[in-house]
Amino acid sequence: MTRYLNLCLATVALLVVLVGGGAMAAPSFPLEPADTSSPRGTYESFLEALEDAYAAGRQNDPEVSQLALDRALRLLDTSQLPPRFVQDRGLEAALLMKEILDKLERPDPSAIPADGTVERWRVPKTEITIARKLDGPRKGEYLFTAETVARMRSFHERVKALPAISGSTPEIYEMYLSTPGQGLASAWSERLPEWMKVAFAGQAVWQWIATGLVLLAAGLVSAGLLLIGGAIDRRPASTATEGGPRHRRTSPARIVSLIAVAFITFAAQYVIDQSINLTGTVLEIVTYLLDAAGYIMLGWLAVLVVMSTAHILIKLRGLDPDAASGRLARLAASGLSVLFVVGLFVHAGQAFGLPAYSIVTGLGVGGIAIGFGAQTLVRDIFSGIFFLVDDAFRPGEYLDVGVGKGFVERVSIRSVQLRHHNGPLQTIPFGEIKKVNNFSRDWVVMKLSFRLPFGTDTEYVRKLIKTLGQELLEDPENGPKFLEPLKSQGIYDVDDFGIIMRVKFMTRPGEQFTLRRMVNLKIQELFKRVGIEFAGREVRVHGDAGRDIAGSASEIGTDEAKAGGGAI
Repeated sequence: MTRYLNLCLATVALLVVLVGGGAMAAPSFPLEPADTSSPRGTYESFLEALEDAYAAGRQNDPEVSQLALDRALRLLDTSQLPPRFVQDRGLEAALLMKEILDKLERPDPSAIPADGTVERWRVPKTEITIARKLDGPRKGEYLFTAETVARMRSFHERVKALPAISGSTPEIYEMYLSTPGQGLASAWSERLPEWMKVAFAGQAVWQWIATGLVLLAAGLVSAGLLLIGGAIDRRPASTATEGGPRHRRTSPARIVSLIAVAFITFAAQYVIDQSINLTGTVLEIVTYLLDAAGYIMLGWLAVLVVMSTAHILIKLRGLDPDAASGRLARLAASGLSVLFVVGLFVHAGQAFGLPAYSIVTGLGVGGIAIGFGAQTLVRDIFSGIFFLVDDAFRPGEYLDVGVGKGFVERVSIRSVQLRHHNGPLQTIPFGEIKKVNNFSRDWVVMKLSFRLPFGTDTEYVRKLIKTLGQELLEDPENGPKFLEPLKSQGIYDVDDFGIIMRVKFMTRPGEQFTLRRMVNLKIQELFKRVGIEFAGREVRVHGDAGRDIAGSASEIGTDEAKAGGGAI
């Protein structure tokens, strides 16, 4: 019995030893900062952190390994790296620096400054430098300089053929390349066939295959979602008036598809970066492309959401899309969309290290300077805003603005496009418009004149016109087009050739031309039926005998030409 008890105790002890030696315990103080009070503290803390990461990786403990890598990253000055690539470039630089130091003779610790009396220290016979930060949130700490971090790959190329010193962490960078996800773990790569671990352009073959599959899947799914969303939202657009612009509808399906595509794009980038663990230039190219596609989707999404919201508000409030209120709402939505897009551009630029804020500020200052030299453009824009506020015209209406006339085809922020009835399209800046004659608003009065011979009974003609007006109102096709019936205005003028009478009627804009043709035809038929003739222009000549010779000007001219006389 005692023998079995001793055997059990020995087995338990062995398991405890194996478990304790087979996995590194997490640090007791994982948030304890590294020693950056001196060049020696930074140098030794860096080596210790990378050796801990390597040991944890050999024990297949990526979480502990990642903690050690993060501690090493804190010893580098990454202030000059784009915020989007601080983690990736920083870790890559730290691992490459560890391989470089493993191939060089370690300096005597006593020769490394251990206090804050020096500003900078260089690893002997290298250009790897540790310097004190003079500004920023980490002012006073000793870190590997930003220039050293930026040149780490070129340093590694020079020494990669050298043998490693004893007690080093051999191939720690290759272990990082072949490990999916964060941290280091050697077991996963050891299970791969050798051909999949072969590096090509700095990446293992398995990484190229996995990246290609992720990009292919993301591209196919995104394209399918966009096509489906567009097909669902694709339906005939409404037109308010003939010749007017087609108003945008809401696009709920496309909005949902854009949200999904943006998520898929950024998720693909995350998987490639954090799980497949691409590094170097390849990672940056893929990140730039995917993030650019993602930000384009977000910009497109912002425009659709803002414009769809404006459309919904216009519909809920019962506004006329072509009226001033509707157009101002769409104009405000367009401005808000521009702000969203500019905000995305600034955010993306800052993330990738571009001076986006400086560019925007420069554009603002330059815009003020340009504004002084572009007073005509400013005048056009402000004139257009006030025309919209006054609701002076709407798409599809017929205008005469002095410098041009035609149907309003398109209204922008600085000009209006008029389609002449003969076809030409005229673009007229708002600043050139002094007065607007709108022939398409509410109602229009059409007045027609005709000449009758002297002696015509005008009262009889007035009654005929009144009767004709009533008949036209009863016409099933044209009667509803009259807002006021055809009326006689009596004698309008008297000239040398007869009495000029005028008639008028009121109708809706755009109908006056059709009704004018019909009214002229009906008056001619009526006068012919009752025996009233229209008066023409004629010339009267008094002969020698004192009698009047009456005839048309054309006839008299012909007779004189036959007689060989002069011009009359």
